[in-house]
Amino acid sequence: MINDLTYQSIEPSQNLSDFVDSFWRMENKSDQTLETIGLPDGRIDLSLIKTAETPFQIRLLGAKENAPNLFEFSKNRKVLAIGKEQTIMYGKKGDDSLMFLLSSKIPENWIATNHLDFKNNQKIFE
Repeated sequence: MINDLTYQSIEPSQNLSDFVDSFWRMENKSDQTLETIGLPDGRIDLSLIKTAETPFQIRLLGAKENAPNLFEFSKNRKVLAIGKEQTIMYGKKGDDSLMFLLSSKIPENWIATNHLDFKNNQKIFE
């Protein structure tokens, strides 16, 4: 079962390298839930998460210390911004992180017509 869990560390393109050390990608290729533990490395970490049970979300770890103004602005409530067929919402989580939910109206056939090769991670992250 552990062989069904793949992990990649991807270097950013040159235009992001001053801001991003690396992208980490973990994928569960099995049909079973696998428990994992991510160990903090002292940096500000963004986690992009999508499961069968949850919508796509972005988590900013260590937000209380690393983004205190944004953290305090939410004051234990959800912050919501809507406009031009796009929505962003964020709120505090119990572990002093912030969770962001994003939505955007895109054409139904966008994936088929955008000419991106989703199997080429280097191109996706450029």
